[in-house]
Amino acid sequence: LRTMNWMPGCMLQNLLSNKWAELSNISISSIKRAKQKLGWIATKPKYCQMLREINKEKRLAWCREQIEAHEGFENVIFSDECSVAVDNHSRLCFRKKGNPRKLKPKPKHPHKVHVWGGISKRGATQIVIFTGILTATRFCDVIDSGLLPFVETTFSNGYRFQQDNDPKHTSRFVQQHFNAKRIIWWKTPPKSPDLNPIENVWAAMKKFLRDVHKPRDEASLIEGIRTYWRTLSPETCNKYIEHLHTVIPRVIELNGGPSGY
Repeated sequence: LRTMNWMPGCMLQNLLSNKWAELSNISISSIKRAKQKLGWIATKPKYCQMLREINKEKRLAWCREQIEAHEGFENVIFSDECSVAVDNHSRLCFRKKGNPRKLKPKPKHPHKVHVWGGISKRGATQIVIFTGILTATRFCDVIDSGLLPFVETTFSNGYRFQQDNDPKHTSRFVQQHFNAKRIIWWKTPPKSPDLNPIENVWAAMKKFLRDVHKPRDEASLIEGIRTYWRTLSPETCNKYIEHLHTVIPRVIELNGGPSGY
């Protein structure tokens, strides 16, 4: 049993009953209790990004560079986009036995918006909310309205701008725009959402919308996003960015593999 605890209870029950006749009547509840005594618990898997070996090598090299440089990320602005839809918030409804269940309309295509934003140890950038496809031209408009005003008021002494390697971020048109606006792109390894702390901001924002704000239409959704974004004080942003000092050693320990964060 000690070496087979990874199996589901029903599979383990069949295996034990087939192998030992005296265990033919063992119940699944008995198996669960035995597994719990041995320290095994049942959980869903935690998903992470898929990585090729070449990307693992790049992640490992980058993380080692940050350790050697004693990187504190003091002047880095971490950015990304995410999509947010109006969630289907369900709750229990009581009814008498025999009566039909209460009907609750559900849209076939729920309202969805896209959000761009950035965080730094000095606070969060302006947030940009939009719909439709984000082309390279439109991305430059997002940068002009979301990043540059924040930089002018907060990072007059220089900064590094972090973004992933999405094609709309790396196109020649966008890079020419970056050069014209003197935006310094601080490149990070490909396929590395765990090395971008704003991913945790998106997760927290979606949890806030789902559990607290509970929007019912697009206007309420946008209002909820803006409400959450106003909670991102420099202290809160600093907490998310400091978590990199936990993630980076873990990536090194896993030879560039996904950290699980």
